[in-house]
Amino acid sequence: MELYRDKKKSNILLLIYAGIIVVLIAIFLYSIGLFDDHISVKLATITGVFVVILAIVIISKSLSMLDTSPIVIFNDEGIISKTTAVSKAAGLILWKDITGINLDKVGADILITLTVDKREPIFR
Repeated sequence: MELYRDKKKSNILLLIYAGIIVVLIAIFLYSIGLFDDHISVKLATITGVFVVILAIVIISKSLSMLDTSPIVIFNDEGIISKTTAVSKAAGLILWKDITGINLDKVGADILITLTVDKREPIFR
């Protein structure tokens, strides 16, 4: 069985990021005195940094959406995962190494948590 990225969720998230960037740009323009000739250097710096960070996140997420391969694959050997909560890829996790499976609710999402006995990464 193969699981793929939810493109609808990803697009909604990118739209939210774009909306936040528009608000931050408006705050930046206000802070450099475009509207009332009052300059706030600290606010301009903070909003500028957040705009750059959010722009990088939008670009990286847009590029990752181009990958149409499955994110998680279940097969006879184990689970092959391209993504985890803490790193980019988990690789092959053998069924014999999995000691526990839990469902955890985080915000509006339900995450599957695997407890793995073997600590060395296996790459195939």
